Amino acid sequence: MEFPPEIVTIIRAFYQPCFKYFREYKRLLRINYLSEWAALREMLCKSPEEVLPVMLSFEKAMREFDPVRFRIRWDTWSREDEDVYYEKRDQLIEAKKGLYGVIYPSP
Repeated sequence: MEFPPEIVTIIRAFYQPCFKYFREYKRLLRINYLSEWAALREMLCKSPEEVLPVMLSFEKAMREFDPVRFRIRWDTWSREDEDVYYEKRDQLIEAKKGLYGVIYPSP
């Protein structure tokens, strides 16, 4: 038995996921130690083409900064370590500003 085309289109519409970018959303929540971020979820539903590139650049900056932050031993701090640390930290700050600028736009 086959369904009529009208019913098939309704079934396909309901079969689509209600939140398409849940993997990216969950990864960002895990990185920021959050359980929910309603504004980010809303922006991903409304305009993912704006949020996704900024979100991925923030995720990349965070993943690059974490090993540097945890690797540095303060008792053996060198000028090279300091340069790398502050470079990665500044990249993370810029990426975070970009992400928050997209999620919470200024009026």
